[in-house]
Amino acid sequence: ATAVAQAFGLFAAVLIAADVSGGHANPAV
Repeated sequence: ATAVAQAFGLFAAVLIAADVSGGHANPAV
């Protein structure tokens, strides 16, 4: 459950960062 929560948190952070930067973020970087 902890791993799932961490993965969800990371995914949410990526979405937020992509939204703030304009939506053109590369998750592989």
